[in-house]
Amino acid sequence: MLAARPVEQMPERYFLDARIFTDPKIFEEEIEGFFSRAWVFLGHECEAKGPGNYFLFEIGGRPVVVCRDSGSKIRGFIDACRVCGGAVTGDRWGKREVFRCAQGHAAYDLSGRAVEGESREGLAPIEVESIFGLIFGAVSPSEALREFLGKALVSWWEPIFSLDVEWELVNVFSFPTAVNWKAFMQPGDGYHVQGLHRIFAKHAQPKGAFYKFPSKFSPVSANYLFNYPPLDYERFRKDVWGKVKSREEANIPPLVSVPQELGGYIGGIFPNSFYSIRNDWVFAANAILPRAPERMVLDRRAYCRAGLSPEQKQIIQREEDIWSYPMGLNGQDDLANFEWQQKALRGGTIAKLLVARYPGEDPDALSSDIRGDSEAGYRTYFRRWQKYMGMKTAY
Repeated sequence: MLAARPVEQMPERYFLDARIFTDPKIFEEEIEGFFSRAWVFLGHECEAKGPGNYFLFEIGGRPVVVCRDSGSKIRGFIDACRVCGGAVTGDRWGKREVFRCAQGHAAYDLSGRAVEGESREGLAPIEVESIFGLIFGAVSPSEALREFLGKALVSWWEPIFSLDVEWELVNVFSFPTAVNWKAFMQPGDGYHVQGLHRIFAKHAQPKGAFYKFPSKFSPVSANYLFNYPPLDYERFRKDVWGKVKSREEANIPPLVSVPQELGGYIGGIFPNSFYSIRNDWVFAANAILPRAPERMVLDRRAYCRAGLSPEQKQIIQREEDIWSYPMGLNGQDDLANFEWQQKALRGGTIAKLLVARYPGEDPDALSSDIRGDSEAGYRTYFRRWQKYMGMKTAY
């Protein structure tokens, strides 16, 4: 049930203006202003292990390179020659002693300083900082990283990332889809998993488990952490795929800490990232990269504990193939749902979206428990979104 009273009696704050998913002007404001001030997830420290190692990513469409300088300090720059604007890197991951302009105009050392050629200016720097090994970047941040993430998210992560182990990138892929980038933050709805991912919900144990395990969201920072239950592996093997293995059967050394009674976590990081932790083997980070008002790229990187055997990595890859993007069970559910929703929002067909299940959260709370089918996480997300956009309301 969406509400206990007729829609026409609902306050305006429980509605989203559908134009925020289609309007080119709003999209441009997001790129030029919103993504200039916000911290976004870029990657993990294992992607730039030692001096000269680098990887590429982006912030609001701006290409950035993250590297370790000669002293092993993590740095970030706009990946653009100061003479011609061309790339100064190459492959998405690599190792360099200097970054050279693709057209030969200039070269820059690992601290970004111009050392050869026509440029007197160094590479344009960005702010980069890591927490629990996760690297975040910002072009012109409006606040420090920990303040941006919020005390609640840091406290949720402390027990999860408590293991002192080395990480390794085990899987990566990117794919485009005809959807506004904010649509993929809808897993912040408490009912998303059990309503949309029916195969997953059907095989969770015990029955109705999504309502038994408490989850959390932060009204202040607009982040969330959903606990999800373990699978009934015997039933899943019978109904869906016979080769999947439980945590006990696989016996893969853990990457992160997950209580035995849980199957893992699904979490959201404002503004454009969400992650999944399946069993305790893998941390999969999903970054939503805006391209146009109705086009985006989903970039997914999965990390495991370093030093696993090929057989153990194959088990992890199978799990990714079963569940994740683009062809896994949950991935197909999401893509079909969000693409269909985007079609419905075109041309003013739907003017407003109702986001009103179980209202009443305290907007100033650092952390709150969330009901199994509440929309509090989604309301919270757009309250912070409108703050960063400088809008009076998104409703």
